[in-house]
Amino acid sequence: MAKLTRQLHKLTKGGNVEWWSLVFDTEAKRFNIEHEWSHTDAWRDARSNNGTADFDINGFLAEGEAPAQAELLRIIESLFQKEGGEWQFTVGLRVKGKADRMVVDAEDALIAALKAKADQPGATIMYVRRSNRRGDTRHPPRPHTEARPLMGAPFDDSEVEGQPSGRRLK
Repeated sequence: MAKLTRQLHKLTKGGNVEWWSLVFDTEAKRFNIEHEWSHTDAWRDARSNNGTADFDINGFLAEGEAPAQAELLRIIESLFQKEGGEWQFTVGLRVKGKADRMVVDAEDALIAALKAKADQPGATIMYVRRSNRRGDTRHPPRPHTEARPLMGAPFDDSEVEGQPSGRRLK
C-alpha cells in the first residue's frame, strides 16, 4: 500500500515524542491524519508506551492538536488560493532507469514533488526547481498532453505531430 505522508507537527517533551501527519493512501484514494507517539517513563524502569491512531480530517479538526490543526488548515486553504499564488516547478524524475522532467503548477516545491509522485508512483524524484527561461530553454521539460504514455514507457515524439509528447500537471 503506497502512502504519501506530510508531517504536520512534532511535539517533544522529555522522553515523550508525538507526531501528527497528513497521510494520503494512493490505493484507497483516502486522506487521514495519523497520530504516532512514543512515551518513555524514566522513573519506572524505562517503560515505554508506543502507538499510532488514525483520524478522519473532520474529526481531527474538531478535536486534534492545535499546532497540527493550524498546519492542516494552512494546507487546505492553499488549495483554494488564487492562481497568482502558484509557481511553476520543473520536477526531474527517474522512471525505470530513464530520466524525465515534467512541469507542475504548485504553491511550493514539496507540493510539486507530491503531485509528480502521485502522477508517477513508481518514479524517483531527483530534483524540484522553479521553472526558469534559461534552464528550460537548454533542457525543455515535456508539456502535458492528453495521450500520456504508460509509466516507464519510452516517449515517442511522433504521437502528436508538431508537438512534443510528455506531461504537464496543474
